[in-house]
Amino acid sequence: MQFAATIAVVVSVLVVALQTRAVWKEERVANQVAGTRAHRELLKMLGGINDKFFEHPELWAHFYDQTTGQPTATDRVRLQMIAEQLADALQAGLDTTVKLASYEWVANEWRQYATEAVAASPILRSTIRERPGIWTPLEALVAAYDAESL
Repeated sequence: MQFAATIAVVVSVLVVALQTRAVWKEERVANQVAGTRAHRELLKMLGGINDKFFEHPELWAHFYDQTTGQPTATDRVRLQMIAEQLADALQAGLDTTVKLASYEWVANEWRQYATEAVAASPILRSTIRERPGIWTPLEALVAAYDAESL
């Protein structure tokens, strides 16, 4: 009788081990899918921002400080909205690379892209400065830019 009980315990332990392994594999696949979805969503966010520049190409020069002309009042509102949307997308990218293990593979690229975007756009920098606490990871990039520009 004891032998049968021992066999039952051993079989139970083996079944639990196999189930644990299967759950681990499922979790890994789910994490990879989450990384792919996050990447797709971030690209959609950036695509929406680029669409604004396609719709209003004159905004590009103002956004990236490549013109001496002043934007119209309507264009200033558009530029502000683009800056806020870009800040949201950059922060989402940076946060995702930190919080989602399957998205770490682009962490350096997102950091570089965010750093370059902050450096290239005075409107983006001023938007981040005007709303402290909203885009915290980007505030550090603005501070680094400011320190280098002194």
